[in-house]
Amino acid sequence: MTLTLDGSTVLVSTLSAEGTDQVLLVDTETLRTDTFSRVIGENREGGGLHRAHRADVFAWADLAAGPDRQSRVYLLRP
Repeated sequence: MTLTLDGSTVLVSTLSAEGTDQVLLVDTETLRTDTFSRVIGENREGGGLHRAHRADVFAWADLAAGPDRQSRVYLLRP
């Protein structure tokens, strides 16, 4: 979970009802939600989400595990 720089949106790594990865976007003032799943929606393992120190640029890393699985990191700009 992370916040945008201005604190207006909380981003949370979640799973959709279908079991695919997505990022839930929550407006901190209205509590309205939206989802972002472009590219990361191909994953089903869950993942972690982090914001760059001084920019609204986010990295999402999947939780793939095992010797035959490669973890990936995605650049997100929802």
